[in-house]
Amino acid sequence: MRVLIATVTAGGGHLAAAAALDEAWKSCRPDDVVQKIDLLDFCSRLHRKIYSDGYVKLVERAPEIWGLMFKTTDNPKAARRLNRIKNVLPGNSRLRVTRHVRHFNPDIVLCTHYLPLEMLGRLRNKTGLAKPMTVSVVTDFEAHAFWMDPCVDVYCVAAEETRVRLIARGAPAESVIATGIPIAARFASQPDPKTVRKAKGLRDDLPVLLVLSGGFGMGPVAEILSALDRVARPFQTVVVAGRNEDLRRELAAADRKHPTHVLGLLRTCTSGWR
Repeated sequence: MRVLIATVTAGGGHLAAAAALDEAWKSCRPDDVVQKIDLLDFCSRLHRKIYSDGYVKLVERAPEIWGLMFKTTDNPKAARRLNRIKNVLPGNSRLRVTRHVRHFNPDIVLCTHYLPLEMLGRLRNKTGLAKPMTVSVVTDFEAHAFWMDPCVDVYCVAAEETRVRLIARGAPAESVIATGIPIAARFASQPDPKTVRKAKGLRDDLPVLLVLSGGFGMGPVAEILSALDRVARPFQTVVVAGRNEDLRRELAAADRKHPTHVLGLLRTCTSGWR
């Protein structure tokens, strides 16, 4: 079997889910041919920068605009209309993706971002490509309408609530499965808490509160920590700032009521964080 895992660099979750699927499939079916692609790799350097950096900057600096865009387009009919508009816009990147997919000729395509779904639908309708089984692997608990496309055969969603919401929007009930979001196999092993506390300089007598900002270090993390300063109960906080080095330095330089440990992008191993 030939398996194509398609994603887009727009937030760390899509990439992590694609990597987890790649790892799991190769482990379970080592004789299959598995390929993982990022659609932005088929675009120009300028296009890649605009798409990936633009997403981060918009969410970080104008979350109200992002929220409005999210809400306005979160309707299956509106999403289909927008996709039709995008389909009439030719581009060299689309041609490169078309050639690549036709050459690889997958039996199944696993999509951890919604953008490949629109492009697969276009390939299927315009080029006569042999129909691969197409799976929409929704990496959010709230499934936006962009995750829905007529080319999708199976939806893998985070939770039963997500499944119910997609069915209510018109997805066939038999095609939506609550599988959970794909995660790496290393998370199946639980590190020893005492070892991790010692390695990270955490106190044994205080509970730990974890504050995450995503792989790109976005969101009102400083405001969250300021609100936590008003909590009377003693605890210690571990903050993960992701790839946002400016945020990490800013948070590390501030004084806090509770012991606070600010970390950058985390990687895990069997013995704990590193």
